[in-house]
Amino acid sequence: MALAIPASAIAGDQFSMSTGFDYSTGKYGTATSTNILYIPVIAKYETDSLTLKLTVPYIRVTGTGNVVRGIGPFGNAITGTTSTTQSGLGDVTAVHPHASGEHPSILTRKA
Repeated sequence: MALAIPASAIAGDQFSMSTGFDYSTGKYGTATSTNILYIPVIAKYETDSLTLKLTVPYIRVTGTGNVVRGIGPFGNAITGTTSTTQSGLGDVTAVHPHASGEHPSILTRKA
């Protein structure tokens, strides 16, 4: 995915990129540990009257398969100890706050 903004448009405006890192491990109410790695890359473009924000996350989850980042265990408990790893892009989110600044428009592409 690429974000293209002409250099002339950026001259008086603000463009920034940032990243983060979150690693968690725990049993989350299950019998075995789950390890979760979450690395978002965030691009933000601001003018006097406009703000656009795009988040593209990478996520890797190693565990029995019934734990969701930020939520915890779901569904029926998995009693086995077989662990698998799933990784790739997470949910890509684009945000554009309305001019009033109250309710942003959020577009999400589910991974």
